[in-house]
Amino acid sequence: MNVKYIVCPHSGERMSFYGLGDIHFGSPQCDIDKLRQDVRKIMADPDARVLLMGDLIDSIIPGDKRYRNGAVAGAVDDIIDNDINGVCLILGAIRDKIIGVLTGNHEDKITQCHGTNPGKRIAERLGAPFLGYTTLLRLDLRGPLGSRLVDVFASHGHGGSTKTVGGSLSSFDRSRSAIDADLYLFGHVHRRQATKEVQLAWGTAKAPMFRTKMLG
Repeated sequence: MNVKYIVCPHSGERMSFYGLGDIHFGSPQCDIDKLRQDVRKIMADPDARVLLMGDLIDSIIPGDKRYRNGAVAGAVDDIIDNDINGVCLILGAIRDKIIGVLTGNHEDKITQCHGTNPGKRIAERLGAPFLGYTTLLRLDLRGPLGSRLVDVFASHGHGGSTKTVGGSLSSFDRSRSAIDADLYLFGHVHRRQATKEVQLAWGTAKAPMFRTKMLG
């Protein structure tokens, strides 16, 4: 697991944090219009920061058990390069807001079978740190009202999709028993969902405080 401390200055009262992943660029099912819409939203937010959550490209190629004729868009020999170039062309518009890049199971499969690491290549193209499959970040938020530390545990995720929203969250909830963070982010299940809990804990002052934890 990669551990990283990141200073995040912002000009407003709060900073917006986006987890963006499971794009599957190159798949016929990739919603490029929705991706461009998300990128425009992030571009319009001066205090946005983005963590790319893996499976940014699809790149299911011959040799992968999931490969089927027609399951990829483009010439087979150029699938990986085309997918990397295509997704970086769109995400390049927000490269100054990207704080890190996770890899997903699609990129991992290519790394195992074809000797190239797409996640690392995308990170290099976008000028962002490559954080592997799982990361623990400490974000030092510095704004006009002062500074605050926010701990983020993020992973691309694992396993198959469940039938319910609660089932998907429960499958990732085990991480909270082993890792202390304010925000837990997971991808992979292709479903937007979130929950939060409030805990009573000691703060920096000599009095207890309520601490909110988010899982999504």
